[in-house]
Amino acid sequence: MGEDLMEKNWDKLQSHIYFGMCGGDTKRFNWFMTWMAHIIQFPQDRWGVRAVAVNGPSGSGKSTIFNYLCDVLWEEESRIALAPARDVFGGFSSVNEKTLLVVLEGWNSAAHEINPSAFKSLLMDDYFVKEMKGKNAALWANNMRFALLTSEKDWQPCDRRIVNFAMDDDPLLDKKVWLAKVHAQMSAGGLETFKEEVETWVTPPENCWACLCNTTDV
Repeated sequence: MGEDLMEKNWDKLQSHIYFGMCGGDTKRFNWFMTWMAHIIQFPQDRWGVRAVAVNGPSGSGKSTIFNYLCDVLWEEESRIALAPARDVFGGFSSVNEKTLLVVLEGWNSAAHEINPSAFKSLLMDDYFVKEMKGKNAALWANNMRFALLTSEKDWQPCDRRIVNFAMDDDPLLDKKVWLAKVHAQMSAGGLETFKEEVETWVTPPENCWACLCNTTDV
């Protein structure tokens, strides 16, 4: 019983975000927690920063963070697109009116050039036109946030609506072993506690909701 209680937490994923993605910076960690919580707590309120970019080598665990965020969203009956850029910005996009989070894996300069105007439109506009085979195009509210995951070392976002994070590539840490521990804990009840954390997250005073509109303080 005591062992079950000890394991039913998400402190390993939390450490992965805090140290691995936010570099041990509490202010950046609080900002990212606020960004995730805002998707859950205010899904139709898309003001502020609409995308994060996470740069890191393959195997650094950047997709792990968003896979679990997607699991939380899925339990909330939201629709999530996990796709390469061509499936999101192509003629018949995989996103729909319920999509809250789009995780683009393998994002790089080439992916950005597939349809930069479509990406800019989805990032900025409050509505988007959905092309559907055999049906009339529909105008839907745009509640999407984006996570751009890239292994392209020199790629940097050039839009103030995108905040950049870099994964810590610690050569002394065996990432495969560490991520296996993260997954084991999340499977043992950690996902439930992570879900509760983002659902009830109260932003610290120095990181109010309004900070999502201001990237200079991140």
